[in-house]
Amino acid sequence: MLKFIQKKNREKKNMRKDQKLKPKCPSSLRSLIACQDSLRRVFCNCYHTLRAWVAQWTAHPPPKNVQIEGREAEEEKEDENNRRRRKMRK
Repeated sequence: MLKFIQKKNREKKNMRKDQKLKPKCPSSLRSLIACQDSLRRVFCNCYHTLRAWVAQWTAHPPPKNVQIEGREAEEEKEDENNRRRRKMRK
């Protein structure tokens, strides 16, 4: 039993030495920085595109006769119906 414990302790000690001797890999750091830069570029492009799109639509809203597809169209119809009902009540 004592030999087994000594062997385990030696293994732990050797593992600690190996960990101290391992140099940190600069190539992985470079790849992380490159990845971060590319993600930043993509995010900035998306952000500026979205911001320009919002500015365009707020400056020039779509005409009333343009059909909106999907759930937005249903919500738009419900809003119009609710407005009409409110006017009728008054």
